Amino acid sequence: MANEEDVGSKAVKRYEGLITLRTKSIEGKGGAWYWTYFEPILTQNPETNQPKAAMLKCTLCASTFSASNPSRTANEHLKKGTCPNFNSPFSQNHHHHHHRRRSFTPSSSSSVLYPLQSQRNLLLSGGKDDFSALAMLEDSVKKLKRPKPIPAPSLTLLQVHSAIDTLSHWFYESYGSVSISALQHPKFKAFLNQVGLIAVTQKDILGSRLESRFRNVKMESESRINESPFFQVASDGWKIKNRETQKLVRFFINLPNGSSVFHKTCFVAKTVPSEYAEEILRDSLTKTGNDNIVHRCVGIVTDKYKMSALRNLEIEYPWMVNLSCQIQAFISLIKDFITHLPIFKSVVDNCSKLTNNRFHNDVEFFIPMLDDVHKSTIPVEDAGFRNNLEAVRSLTKMMKGMADEIRLERPLVSQCLPLWDELRGKVKEWCAKFNVDLNEVETILERRFDKNYHPAWSAAFILDPRYLLRDENGKYVPPYQYLTVEQEKDVERVITSRLVSKEEIPIALMELKRWRIEGLDPLYAKAVQVKEKDTRTGKMKMANPSSSRLVWETCLKDLETIGKVAVKLLFLHGTASCGFNKVDWGSLRVCEVGLESVEKMVFIATQAKLERRDFSSDEQGKDTP
Repeated sequence: MANEEDVGSKAVKRYEGLITLRTKSIEGKGGAWYWTYFEPILTQNPETNQPKAAMLKCTLCASTFSASNPSRTANEHLKKGTCPNFNSPFSQNHHHHHHRRRSFTPSSSSSVLYPLQSQRNLLLSGGKDDFSALAMLEDSVKKLKRPKPIPAPSLTLLQVHSAIDTLSHWFYESYGSVSISALQHPKFKAFLNQVGLIAVTQKDILGSRLESRFRNVKMESESRINESPFFQVASDGWKIKNRETQKLVRFFINLPNGSSVFHKTCFVAKTVPSEYAEEILRDSLTKTGNDNIVHRCVGIVTDKYKMSALRNLEIEYPWMVNLSCQIQAFISLIKDFITHLPIFKSVVDNCSKLTNNRFHNDVEFFIPMLDDVHKSTIPVEDAGFRNNLEAVRSLTKMMKGMADEIRLERPLVSQCLPLWDELRGKVKEWCAKFNVDLNEVETILERRFDKNYHPAWSAAFILDPRYLLRDENGKYVPPYQYLTVEQEKDVERVITSRLVSKEEIPIALMELKRWRIEGLDPLYAKAVQVKEKDTRTGKMKMANPSSSRLVWETCLKDLETIGKVAVKLLFLHGTASCGFNKVDWGSLRVCEVGLESVEKMVFIATQAKLERRDFSSDEQGKDTP
């Protein structure tokens, strides 16, 4: 079967190539003279209906020949007089006439030769009253302008099923960008027919094939989770503003090796109470895999909901570290400035008067509106307003840019404190540039920082070898000097009160003191801190992001107790994003395919993106109301 399919595939390619050559020749785009008299055909095996061979058919006498060498066939069949309907002086001196064009006027003394398909003998024009030959020529030209359609290859039943399987897999993995209604598009149907496929129905895609594909992907995902020594649950989608009454929340599982797998989807109401979100998160923990799965979950990170909900889960599962997403923290800070910072409020009020529109604090719309006003107010003479507008645009875009970078880079929890320090530095520069009161800005910023802060940030920062600093004795020690007094206390508190057992507390304190004084061998510290330029952003970043954890597992085995804490803390992600933008899945028409089918296709599509590391922006589905 494989050999036959290979032969058939080569035959179809040869046939298509000959058709292309003949078409170009007839259209006057170059090519050999003999294509007027030869027509490519595709023969089939009568037993299997598989393409067998590409052949040439003489349009004058209907004889067929091998297509291996059209030039030689033309010479043997036409020039040497083998064809009974091709008998003219043209065949004796074709090369001369082909390259030298002569104008002439038909008359009774001249004769023009035409190939006639319906007669065995060539007819010559009898003069100006004989139009039969001209009519035959016109008919022949019309046929050449309307070549016969290429017959669709005949596929076996096995090939049809295989093709539909492949098509369905592509559809599942592209769901959200490709609509179910695309299956009914006339041109898509025409394409399927052209390649020999029967019409593909919604049932073909959403029936047993979807169930089988989902089951396989789900089993593989759960297997990877169950094999992992520990993991983190990431939940996003809570913050999507949906026009519909429902939105779809996604749950990912972050694994220690740096990869992520998709866990599940969950449709929730547009507005969800914190208590209900807490129940959904708890349910996701208890139904992730086998019985002891909860004890291997070291934390949760989610893009919404009051820290109280996450704190409640920490009380119930004290070994967990539950965090708020840093992307949403930065976006929320922009909203804080819009609401509370005088320069923002002044710009919003003035813009509203100019545009007769009421500005709202949705950042995704706020920035474009500022840009539009900026373009239209260039002639405005009020320099103060223009300066304030530029100041607001500058700070907003800077912070939105940092949020977008966080989405792509997916920083770990140990990077949270440095991220906010970087933001503080940029805000100070902004205040100085635009003459804005720094105290007012810092008050709003620190309020948002306190809402988002978790003691594990400080502990992870201190335990991360990438931030070790060289002291006066040449040792590489933890950067305690960058912590506040309260943050320094948090390092001990989060380790001793929650992340180690009561029996291990004295050992943990002793090891933490050794780590603070002795740090890490300079050789290993330098190796961990090696950086390289990111080809995408041009910034310097760690050459091996996992080296911080590897050092604790290999070089710091004598600090076993805090080492176990460090390995888990340094693995935690500080954002719920998995690198690609969220599709507004809830806007897809669930009624067309059913809630269960949507959830399964979202599962397959998202897992495929994770495996491909496809972090391009998702397009919204086309099945919108």
